[in-house]
Amino acid sequence: MPKHEMSDPNNFALYGAICGIKLPQPETEIAHGLILRETYAHVMSPYLVALSPITPMGIHGGPWKSVSGGIAFDAYAEIALAQYARPYDFDRLNTIWFILALLRLRHSVGIRVPVISNIAFQEIALVEEEPVFWPIEMASKGFCYDRYQKGENVSKEVLDWIARHSVHVSRLLTEHPHLLNAFRAYDGSHSASSINTAKMLLWSAVEALFRPGDRDIRKTLSKLIATFLHVPSPSRDSCFSKVSSLYQVRGQIAHAAEQANGRMLWETAQIVRECFVKVFEDGIVPDRQELLDQWKTGT
Repeated sequence: MPKHEMSDPNNFALYGAICGIKLPQPETEIAHGLILRETYAHVMSPYLVALSPITPMGIHGGPWKSVSGGIAFDAYAEIALAQYARPYDFDRLNTIWFILALLRLRHSVGIRVPVISNIAFQEIALVEEEPVFWPIEMASKGFCYDRYQKGENVSKEVLDWIARHSVHVSRLLTEHPHLLNAFRAYDGSHSASSINTAKMLLWSAVEALFRPGDRDIRKTLSKLIATFLHVPSPSRDSCFSKVSSLYQVRGQIAHAAEQANGRMLWETAQIVRECFVKVFEDGIVPDRQELLDQWKTGT
């Protein structure tokens, strides 16, 4: 195979090492040609220092010395995408992102695929062929702000939910670009460099989802979210107050550089997560005017 084809993930079956979860059973089919299964891989990225200038050959000569630290991940699960399989309305690499994003939505943000291989990880030591690896989510770990609540063990219920909804969710995302942008912003919060950045990404996601307009955003967004999530009830009123309070903190972060705390981040994430889960389960993108009318009439 020519060198340029060796670097193209569309030419291979793909196997993503999933860190941050343990599966409830050895193997689960998510869609045609796509399965989640148990495996093991330790992904390492040590730091090195080269002490000689670069040579005409384009490399640094010795000596090389190791630096303490580095990044390492333990993967106990693998996402396997069969060659040429395309179960969703995404390219093959984004198919793997999509399933990981759904796992992060339904279970924990502390899930990542640091590397993808063209050979199943449990087979690499058994074959003579050299694997091709693509680094994907190799950045330092972000804020796993919900890990303490759920741990690493993913329930069968979560996997069944993904298998049941993933096809129509992929179609919904590709048919509504603003929804895809919103979901990508939500998913980006897992790799944020600070609590403030994570919270701003979450609010960017919910603003892209509901599109509240340019005036009185806090009040409008609070109405939209409360009406979307709840029927007329004390729960709707309570949600309105909670969203309004949390969005006010968002403004203080954006305009006065104040520091959010982890509890506020978690509360915000829970509301945003609930919105996306409802959108995906109902298969309906929120309509701003319809929700505002419902709030006004108390329906």
